[in-house]
Amino acid sequence: MHGYLPQHLQSGKLTYPLQQEASPDAQGRYISRVDPKGQYAETHYKVIRSYRWRGQYYTLLELRILTGRTHQIRLHVRELAREAGLERRGLVGDYLYLPRKEQDEDRKFCNRVFLHARLLQFVPHGDEDPVRIECGYPAELTTVLRGLTEYSP
Repeated sequence: MHGYLPQHLQSGKLTYPLQQEASPDAQGRYISRVDPKGQYAETHYKVIRSYRWRGQYYTLLELRILTGRTHQIRLHVRELAREAGLERRGLVGDYLYLPRKEQDEDRKFCNRVFLHARLLQFVPHGDEDPVRIECGYPAELTTVLRGLTEYSP
């Protein structure tokens, strides 16, 4: 995500309610928004590492979603950044929710949304044993991380 999270926000639970728009935007995409009348959404998070690149700060988060609403991770991270008082708010490369200028800046070092499902776990219907699928970072995200400087205040 964009920015550095202060110590008191290094881990926690996000429960911002989310509402999906009733109709698509001009490009035919459905977007969502934080709305007190929206559906309950829960995300647990913790900071893995913080980085710096060209005067900007970034934070690598581990996220665990418990509900799975449309764009839940994107919106919860954006709201976390707002709560932290960060100027830039959202996931690196987020072409739906970041302002165009920030998207263009992100493309200078990351050509996609920096979002990756490292672990999926679920219990199939009618089964007792969970299915667990793990996958390391794809090469392009590993390259991005190697290009950043680790930051520790």
